[in-house]
This record gives sequence, C-alpha cells and structure tokens, in this order.
Amino acid sequence: MNAMEIRKSHASEHFQKLNKGPVLRTEAGDGGSGFIGWVPESLAVDWRFFQSRDNAGVAWLHIPSLAGGPESGVDAWGLGQAVLDGQHKSGEIGAPFAVARWQNGQLDIANDMLGLVRLFHFSFDGGDVWTTRPGLAHIFMGEIPKKNRLAWGGMATLGWASSGTTQLGDGRQLPGGSYVSGGIRNGQRFLSVENVFNDWLRTSRETAEPSPAASVRDMELYMSTAKRWPRQAMADLSGGKDSRVVAAIGIRSNALKGVRTIATDHGEVETAQHLMSLIDTNIEHRIDARKDPSRPGSSFVRRLGSQHQAWEGRFLATTAYNSAEFEGFAPLSAPMFNGLGGEVMAGGNLLGAWHDRLINAPGPAARDKLATMVKVATGASEETKEMVIADIQEYVNKASEMGLNGAAGVMDIFYHLDKMPNWSIPYATPHTLTPLFAPSLLTYAAQRTGKPVEYGEAHRRLLREAIPEWAYVPFYKPTAQKRAVPFIWQNGDWEEIRAYITEHLDQALSFSPDLTNIGLGKIDAGEGTKREEIFVQRLIWEITFDSYLQEIEEAAKATSHAIKSRLAS
Repeated sequence: MNAMEIRKSHASEHFQKLNKGPVLRTEAGDGGSGFIGWVPESLAVDWRFFQSRDNAGVAWLHIPSLAGGPESGVDAWGLGQAVLDGQHKSGEIGAPFAVARWQNGQLDIANDMLGLVRLFHFSFDGGDVWTTRPGLAHIFMGEIPKKNRLAWGGMATLGWASSGTTQLGDGRQLPGGSYVSGGIRNGQRFLSVENVFNDWLRTSRETAEPSPAASVRDMELYMSTAKRWPRQAMADLSGGKDSRVVAAIGIRSNALKGVRTIATDHGEVETAQHLMSLIDTNIEHRIDARKDPSRPGSSFVRRLGSQHQAWEGRFLATTAYNSAEFEGFAPLSAPMFNGLGGEVMAGGNLLGAWHDRLINAPGPAARDKLATMVKVATGASEETKEMVIADIQEYVNKASEMGLNGAAGVMDIFYHLDKMPNWSIPYATPHTLTPLFAPSLLTYAAQRTGKPVEYGEAHRRLLREAIPEWAYVPFYKPTAQKRAVPFIWQNGDWEEIRAYITEHLDQALSFSPDLTNIGLGKIDAGEGTKREEIFVQRLIWEITFDSYLQEIEEAAKATSHAIKSRLAS
C-alpha cells in the first residue's frame, strides 16, 4: 500500500469501530485532492450521500431541504452540481447541510448559512482536511492531537466551545455560508475560501418578511424529506414553543406517525395532553418516563467515556451525564424531528435580565454582558475566563462589520455564530431533521436579529397558520420548585464522582483547584444550587476526555508509523 492507501485504511478501521454494523466507503480524488465518505451498509434512506462516476464525485452531509420527498424527482448528484455551480444559493437551503464535489482535480465545498453542519477544518503541514470527526482527521493524517485550551475554556465557562474551536486538535467548525475550493494546480497546492454570510444577512434584512403561510409551506417541504426513510417519523411535543410548532406542522401535513412527551418536569405532560385534546387526529401521543442515569453495571466514567467516543467532547455536559452508554452509531428506519431553531427566529437571545439595559443600547454596551456570562462560571480559573472573554469580545466588532450597531444585535450574532454551531450535536447522523431552520425561517431570523419579537409571537404566527387552536394555549415554563430531576449529588453515583474529581483534577485545563474545592464545599454543606451542578457536570466532562484523546493519539501514531515503514522499505 502507498501512503494514501494506508491513511484510508486506518481511517476506515477507526470509523468502523464507531458503528454497530459494516460500513461502505465511497471516494473520489486523485491523491492530491478528493473526498472519502462512509455510510452504514444497512442504511435504507432514499438519498445518495456519497457517489462517484466518470472520475468525479458528489458528497452530501444531510438531506437538503430542497430535496423534498422521493416523489420530487430531485437527485443528489444534480442538486449538488447545481448548488456548487451557483444555480442554488446556500441561503435557499435549510440548515444543516454541506455538499462537496470533486472533479477536474478540484474539491469544492459549500455549507449552510449558520454553519450548523458538523464539518471541521484542520490545516496540517501535510495538507488541509475538512472532516465530520476531528479524531478521524488526525488518524488519517497521522497527526498527534492535543486538547484545545480555548475550546475547553469555552466549555467550562459558556457551556460550548468558543469560536467553533474543536475540543480535539487545532481545528474550527466551518463558518456558515462558506465556499471552499482547493486542489493541486501546476504542481502547486491552492486553496480559496469565500464567506457570504454578511452578504446574505444584509440581503435578508432588506427583503420582504416571509409570510406565515410561506414559512409553513417551507417547513412542510423540509419535513417531507422524512418520506425518504422506510418508516414514518416521530416528533417531540412538550409544553414549550419549538416542539409545538414542529408537531403542529407535522400533524397538518401528515408527516408524523406520532408525538412523544418525556416526563422530565411536572406540568409538561398535562400541557401536551391538553394540546392533543383540542384536535381531531389519529396521531399517537406517547408519554415516556425519564430514566435514571445511575444504572447498575455502567459507572459515570464509563458512560461519559463512551460519549466522548461518539461526540469527541462536542456535546452538552449536562446531557452527557444523563445519557446511556454509547454503543455505536446505527442507522434508523425513521427520522426524528427536532425543535431546534425557534430561539434563532425569535431574536433577542442571551439578553435575559439585561434586556431593558441592552435592547436599545449601542453595540459596545454588550461587552459587559458578554464578560459577565463568563465571569459567573463556578470553578473556572481566572486565566480561563480572561482567555474566553478576550475571544468573544470580538463579536462587538464583527456585528459592526455586518451593519449591526446595537447591543441586542451583538448578542444575537454571538448566539447565531458562536453558540448555535455547538448545537450541531444532533447532526452526527442524518436522522435528525430541524424544520425550524427552513430557509424562509432563516430569512425571518436575519430580520429579527437585534429586533426581537414579543415572547412566543414568532411561534404563534406559525401556529395560527398550522393549527390555530394551539396558538392560544399558554407555553409551559417549568419553575425551580417544580423540578422533577434530582441534582447530580442526589444520584447514587455521587460518591464515585466526588472521588474521581479529587483524583483527576490535575487533568483539567480550565478549572482552578482552589475554586473547585470551594464549589464542592458548598455541595457538601447542603448549599448546592443549579450553578454548582453545572460546574460539576462541565468539570467531569473535561476530565473524562483524556482517555479518548489517548485513543486517537495511539491510532494516529499507528498511521504515522505505517507510512514511515512503507517509505523506508
């Protein structure tokens, strides 16, 4: 095998370990540029995610909203060519998506406007790599990874990786609205990266507001992509805003088999049951109990370690602790609809108690709010806080360059471009669909940036069009007094967690030992609150990451060693 074949072999071996069943590899390239994609052999989705023909190839991450159902006649090859030839703009396609094409020795890539697709860019000495998995890039290139201090600093303070940085290695999530072209020309490597987000934002803010009817139709088209799976989809239905809109449009368009309510908080089940009683439908309403994460035979270390194998650190620390042990990705026979995106279209994000202070204030006034979001983090070291604050303060200037000179606009842009890409969590596989990111709703969100609507109105305008009866039922808001989920120190594995923190605290890049002990002391004294719980969950998420880092390091060394041995023979 030559060096490229060794790289592909080692990457395939790693990818196979992450999946429950056999995977198929598709590739297109000439050794200097190209793409490699893997899909489960048993995947039964009516969409060609990776294909090659006539010394060319097209690759998709996720089914684009424009595809609709199989009856549309839209095929992956033709649509991919049309997007990369400029016949369809990225803003005309809902999020997330990315499409790549290799032909004539050149690789082209485009992604969605918010950069929600899990696609990360690494620039190594031996070349540039765009990948859905940072670990895979390091194994392919034979590069030893390190923990990214800024990414973990963001996780410790904000709850997500700052500026799209990767927790593993020196990579970044591809910014929304990117167009990438690269390859080998006349023996020289070339790379061109263009970003059209600012132009899209400006154009969207100048265009007419999409009507509720148009947005509902747009969501219905997006949701019709679910017909490409062999079985009908389920959607969540809680007492809140986002899932209610998705469920309403799914029910209206017959896109759903049923809706599901998880009993995580008192009152949500009752609200969901009331909503279903208002309509005449045969749709199933399933109520699932919350499962206790402390299960025999699976310690928290094992659970979190397995979650790192799945998400490579890019996950919500609170969710990771409450998740079952990851046993491998598996193709699904039906997709799941997710209500992610409602906060984006409503605007006014992250203002909170600062709303009145910032809503009409100039852009620089957002600096204090941004800094405060970091400073309140329990346990994080002062060095970590200073690093993250310096990074995110740049959003004041970025917003100004986009023509957003108010503090509310700064906070929305910070939310859209820094926090939202971290919500690419559900997109490790193509089976989660997010219709609140339909293209006309992205346009509406651009128009609401810095100009938020009244609470719930962005959702009610869609509900009045889809299922009017649901528009007038108040959205359920849980309260601290109604919390049904125990605090982490009330679970059966708290003593194990406490001992693990003491033993492994030196592995944390982002946390101060002294401040950590103060936080733990409050818990020991019975004074722990939600803030201390978040601190503990973020801390154990970071210190359990090292076992996965070591796994990737060993695999990357194996690639490097195999290539060196081949070259020496």
